[in-house]
Amino acid sequence: MPLLILAGLFMWGGIAILGIVLIILAGLVVLFDSWTNRPIKKSAPQGRDGR
Repeated sequence: MPLLILAGLFMWGGIAILGIVLIILAGLVVLFDSWTNRPIKKSAPQGRDGR
């Protein structure tokens, strides 16, 4: 969220390219964070004899 606020301030202040870069950077941070915190896949339950 702070990156988006800074991006808005930069865009409002006339440095639009830096604001766009910060928006992209914020998106990458969210994407990376959601990818690293994805649930671990559990294998299918096995029978008693392991088959």
